[in-house]
Amino acid sequence: MTTVVSIGRNVGGEPMSPGRWRAFRHETQYAVERYTGPVVFSGEGIGSWTTTDGEGNEVRETEQAATIIGAGDPTAGEISDLRHHLAILAAEYRQEAIAAVSGVTTFVGPDPTYRITVDPDQERAFGRTEAEIARRLYRTRPDGYDE
Repeated sequence: MTTVVSIGRNVGGEPMSPGRWRAFRHETQYAVERYTGPVVFSGEGIGSWTTTDGEGNEVRETEQAATIIGAGDPTAGEISDLRHHLAILAAEYRQEAIAAVSGVTTFVGPDPTYRITVDPDQERAFGRTEAEIARRLYRTRPDGYDE
């Protein structure tokens, strides 16, 4: 089973201090590891989305965010305990919410029906290394539809 938890840095419209953000990430990672088993990924980046204000106008939002992924075999009780722990962290760090999802991991392999093509002129123009990159970028489905 995989458990994914995502947290944001903002409190209202303002980012929390670097020290508080570091503590929030650390405590969230601890909770994921405690209730779900080993953490297999922990990283951060910038989240961006569009919402609407009270008058129906679109507003672009951005926020620094972190995602922690646990890959153990937690029981339903442990998942419930994790959610309770996250609710406490949300209150402590003044968050509107913390995103959490748990489910069975499915590994998806390559689709054998794709064939990869490259324009011969491109191969001559760019040389072998660039053509190999192009082969990865330009895929043609068997039905002739280019992606």
